[in-house]
Amino acid sequence: MWFTNQKQVIIIIARYFGITLMAIILAVVVVIFSSQAITKVGDSISQKQKLSKILSTKIENIEQLKKSLEIIGDNDKKIQAVYPPADNILEFVSALESIASQNSLKQNLSFAGFSSDSNAGEMAGTKTNYTINLNGTINTLKAYLEQIEKITFANKIGAVNLLAAPPHGWDGDSTITINGTLYVQ
Repeated sequence: MWFTNQKQVIIIIARYFGITLMAIILAVVVVIFSSQAITKVGDSISQKQKLSKILSTKIENIEQLKKSLEIIGDNDKKIQAVYPPADNILEFVSALESIASQNSLKQNLSFAGFSSDSNAGEMAGTKTNYTINLNGTINTLKAYLEQIEKITFANKIGAVNLLAAPPHGWDGDSTITINGTLYVQ
């Protein structure tokens, strides 16, 4: 193809220049959009890596907690059972009634109000004082106290008073008063 005049050459050059310019503009637009997409993907990958590390750390913590819970086992429930709820001390009362019944003792049980005061050397927490009045012999009292030592409630006996009646003294029926403290949740 031969060009006949200068005007045709300029038009052809302008056309190819325009096509080249359009291709360059299109390439720049594609590069800009691709760059933005790559930046978004890079940010997303970076965020996912951070989240993955956090998740990995949490999974490790959960595994450590599971191991700790396996070690603890049911011991936490046993500890909670030692301290009955303040609004439900019936299990403690039932345990004392059962012990009195097993030892053929007549029992009268009374509780004072709940308090959270603690003296030096005493367990901290909420407590209630109780009084147990019994009728029985020294041998039945001894068996009763031995069984109270075995119950699983946090309580302490502060005083035991025994009033022996003549003519048999301690071997006969006596009036027994036990003062104690029950610790509750």
